[in-house]
Amino acid sequence: GQFFLYKIKFLLKTHKACKSNILKIIKELFVFLWSFYSYTKNPNKDMKFGSDLYLISGKKTYQDAIANGYPPENLFLCGNVRYDSLFKNFKNLKEKSTSKKLQILMITTPFYEHGWWSKKQRDEIIYSITKEIIQHQNYELTIKIHPSSENLSEYKKIIHPINSTIPIFQEGDVSEFLEESDLVISFLSSDAVFSSLFSLKPIIFFNMGQYKNDLLVEKELVSECNSINTLSSIIDSTFSNHKIIKKKIEIFIEDYFFKSDGESSERVTKKLFELLKNRNIK
Repeated sequence: GQFFLYKIKFLLKTHKACKSNILKIIKELFVFLWSFYSYTKNPNKDMKFGSDLYLISGKKTYQDAIANGYPPENLFLCGNVRYDSLFKNFKNLKEKSTSKKLQILMITTPFYEHGWWSKKQRDEIIYSITKEIIQHQNYELTIKIHPSSENLSEYKKIIHPINSTIPIFQEGDVSEFLEESDLVISFLSSDAVFSSLFSLKPIIFFNMGQYKNDLLVEKELVSECNSINTLSSIIDSTFSNHKIIKKKIEIFIEDYFFKSDGESSERVTKKLFELLKNRNIK
């Protein structure tokens, strides 16, 4: 869609900046369009589009690459650089919660702002979850909304008529709130949810039709709730059975992120210097 058009525009702008002649531009555009169609089927057919080094984030991707014909000697299993800081944060995560109540962190998602939900639907779902949770004396709720896409005053209008003491935060890293939490409720896989997963917190997705397939649900790494009437029982069962899930989470991290040491960027840097040295490139 739009990203594909962006890549074409980028190619044309690059040629324009290089002052390429029109015949070369037409040829390169044709090659690009053809490669888009054929390269994924056989990545080694036209080595013009092959690479000396493929950075692979996890074992599952590595196995898929081998199965699809990528040369093993060009594959480097390094982890996902994007999540290095998260893994480093959670390496030193300390459980701070000393409350006898179950500390529940609700991480919201900007479905209304992105057009997935109507405002009425968003308000009703957040209201019903909040109301259900505070009815239980052994639960305590904290709400973390999106740092930029959502409106804090709108959430106060939804939540505070139920209970004005429920804390609602927009600023701050989610890891700060996870330290104080026993369980997370959210709505779809996101960086904040992956943070919760990496910190080995039990997670519940409240699904009101906003997704059909989610990797974390398919892998049984999170619980799923489809009705407010079953939320409290799912909260209790998810929290009590979480030790069983922890081993699955560790395997998932290995399959999709390789290692949880937060050192992917260091591995990539060393490998790139090694490649340059072997090619005598300074």
